[in-house]
Amino acid sequence: MLSTSTDQTTTNQNDGTGFAPAKTDSQSQMKVMLTLLESSLKAIERSAWQLRDLSVQTLTGMKWLEAETSSLFKAGLQLPARLKRLALCGWMLTRLIASYKLWPTRSAFISTAKHAEALEQLHQKNAELFVETSLKQGGAFLKIGQLLSTRGDLLPAVWISALSRLQDQATPIDPELIEPVLTEQLGKPLNEVFSSFDMTPIAAASIGQVHKATLIDGRVVAVKIRRPGIEKLVKTDMLLLRVFLENIRTILPDIDINTLFEEINRSINEELDYLGEAHSMTRIGTHLHKIDGVRAPQVIKELCTRKLLVAEFVEGVKLTDALDAYLQHDQYDKINTLLTRVLDAWLLQVLQLGQFHCDPHAGNLLVDKDNQLILLDFGACQSLTEAHRLGYLRVLQAAIVHEDSTIAQTLIQMGFKTRSGQPDTLLAFTKALLTQLSDRLADTINGAAVWPDNDELFAQAQALYASLDSDPVEEMPGDFIMLARVFLSLGGLFTHYRPDINLAELLLKHLTWQQQAA
Repeated sequence: MLSTSTDQTTTNQNDGTGFAPAKTDSQSQMKVMLTLLESSLKAIERSAWQLRDLSVQTLTGMKWLEAETSSLFKAGLQLPARLKRLALCGWMLTRLIASYKLWPTRSAFISTAKHAEALEQLHQKNAELFVETSLKQGGAFLKIGQLLSTRGDLLPAVWISALSRLQDQATPIDPELIEPVLTEQLGKPLNEVFSSFDMTPIAAASIGQVHKATLIDGRVVAVKIRRPGIEKLVKTDMLLLRVFLENIRTILPDIDINTLFEEINRSINEELDYLGEAHSMTRIGTHLHKIDGVRAPQVIKELCTRKLLVAEFVEGVKLTDALDAYLQHDQYDKINTLLTRVLDAWLLQVLQLGQFHCDPHAGNLLVDKDNQLILLDFGACQSLTEAHRLGYLRVLQAAIVHEDSTIAQTLIQMGFKTRSGQPDTLLAFTKALLTQLSDRLADTINGAAVWPDNDELFAQAQALYASLDSDPVEEMPGDFIMLARVFLSLGGLFTHYRPDINLAELLLKHLTWQQQAA
């Protein structure tokens, strides 16, 4: 269930812009379609969204928006604010598209010696524009940048560097607005609950921000406060997303757009409810204790509300910062230990618990001084029905022993559907996701795990594209979109750091845990 993402440090042939080549991107469409912005970049990279088409699409979108005016006012939202947000985001995307469309012409007038430098400057300018807009707009739009920040296989290094600032940064809430929210949610003055409270946030994100404080009893805590008015902003963003998807439907791969939209909408709206997040953090955290060196912060339940989350404060550094430091000092044993814990934690959540953390970007994974892995921010979590938990378990088991008929039958029962009704594309899709894992399992049995090279990745992509082109997957369960998002993100860590982990032992533990429990 690991990604077929390529190593960030690998140099691939490209179309001159530094992005993955158009044909290869087409061959990777099933990966890319799992998030909105990955899909929009796909449109850009494949040169399918022409400037003339963009103007037509914008006009269509505005006509649709005008038709929706009555529902907007019923929702208590101001149309001018929505139009301003649509214009700002749309203009930013238009500028990005235009600059890359014009690059082939522009580059013809640049000397060979200055070509690379000019392209790097173009990437830098566009990346900064995207980051600036994301930080200013906040809300759900900021999460788009966060998703892209993990995709070093799709974007040039300068883009990844710029987008990484979005992982735990956003424009902070005005300090004057913080205390009233706290007092309202706590039902009492701050000095009756906290002996100290730092009004400067330690992290600001799209939905809320986190402050460090000390309770009256001396416990140091992290206090997460929901942004005032964020509910209305998210409604606006969901409208923007709906308009955007409808207008680029014809240039996206043949995918289940409605399911994609509903899952994004559900996930973001669930992040608005901090009581739900507190419950998820407690439940998942309880099970993470089964893994040595992995945990979640303890929730202070009596202080949590829908707009306020209080939990144990944890000191640590980002996972990627820790891994890079270990790599620099050739501490491969610590890299292996950390990434084993990462994979162990998510296999446990998906295959045993049936509920998993959906947003494993670097800002949400900390490493403390004892090399323990701490999972943060449980706002985006996905629950599986018992039937689907068992279904994914069965697919993984069947993939390891190459039982294609079991894979196809299980996926169809779970709600996957191809245009023809035949399972060939489902099998190609499964192999693209799981062959890497099953092959690494065989390597582990025979020795150390060897992660895929470019030829392997390209061969997998070719097989997947051939199937998708002839018989696309038109329906899939919503929980799979979040599941694939998680393992595609985590997979990038493994292809980049290439750890030596005992997959056989790890998988055996999760595939047989019910028998062991009995």
